[in-house]
Amino acid sequence: MKLVVINVGLSGGMRGLVFPDRSFVFFPIPAVGWNCRRLPTYAELRVRDYTRSKYANLWEFRNASLSDLIPELARMRAHNDPDFKFRTYGHVKRGYGYEPLLESLQQGDILLFLATLDYRSIDKSLRNPQVNPEWGGYIVGAFEIERWFTQEGFEHAPDEDQARFRSNPHFYCKSPADLWIAGKEDTLGLFKKAVPLSSPIESQHCLPLLSENFRTWSGKRAGMGGWHRHAVTCKKHASRVWNEIRTQGDSDD
Repeated sequence: MKLVVINVGLSGGMRGLVFPDRSFVFFPIPAVGWNCRRLPTYAELRVRDYTRSKYANLWEFRNASLSDLIPELARMRAHNDPDFKFRTYGHVKRGYGYEPLLESLQQGDILLFLATLDYRSIDKSLRNPQVNPEWGGYIVGAFEIERWFTQEGFEHAPDEDQARFRSNPHFYCKSPADLWIAGKEDTLGLFKKAVPLSSPIESQHCLPLLSENFRTWSGKRAGMGGWHRHAVTCKKHASRVWNEIRTQGDSDD
């Protein structure tokens, strides 16, 4: 078994949110350059579908949309991928070592999703000391790999394999993906708690969990400049590292 970490979701000036207890709301990226009108707007996406936080039950979040949390997104459409409900991901080439690592995935490997999240204080709760008070990089979910296809392979795949992607925007908008990745259904998905990879003091610095266990495709130690943009993998002691990440992600503390 090996682990592969890739970056997904909003980043830069607008990010998803992490709360004082490490719970979070994941925000998919905007659908820039897409003309498909079937793509949902952020105003149509409900907060409760992008978090497992207890805060989702508070009155201000219970019926809220993602654009209620970040109003600048109200009129924009979302590229709702990864699909954490049905465990699919359509990958388009972007460098940073993503393609060779994703193409190395085998059944039973774990694909981990890293997102950068902005801290948001709420309900006068005390901040978990692992949470950076500004922003940080966190693992927010995972798929246990079932299979993946190239675009050509997907076009010739059986109908039942293609049907797994029915809720993925690359499928319903008929937009090619270089890789179509399916995780095992009803296993893993969005975590309860964000697993920090950033230092709680300096956002750009990563924790030993990443730097000591993960490497880039070329074998360089993870954690160099802009580390949260790079795909990295863990092969040595992968079971131990995965157990640590999963324990933190499933925590009810």
